[in-house]
Amino acid sequence: MQEAGAAASAGNWQQAEALWQRVRQLAPAHPQALYSLGVHAYQRGDTQAAIAYRDGARATSPADPMIVLTIAVVKQAQGDVDGE
Repeated sequence: MQEAGAAASAGNWQQAEALWQRVRQLAPAHPQALYSLGVHAYQRGDTQAAIAYRDGARATSPADPMIVLTIAVVKQAQGDVDGE
């Protein structure tokens, strides 16, 4: 996980995404991996994948305000101002 975070911080998005995918192979419901994969998907312009990953993160960590906030940002980018 630290390697993935370091790669993302250094701007190595493809490496970070690959490392987060490896975390998911070991722990499919890992909230940080799901959240981070959602960030990467959003940055690539794949809002559907971003929502799917972040919904997964929210299911495993429903009280995390950052996850809820970023889901709202992605939904707003899709034109869903009601968040449905």
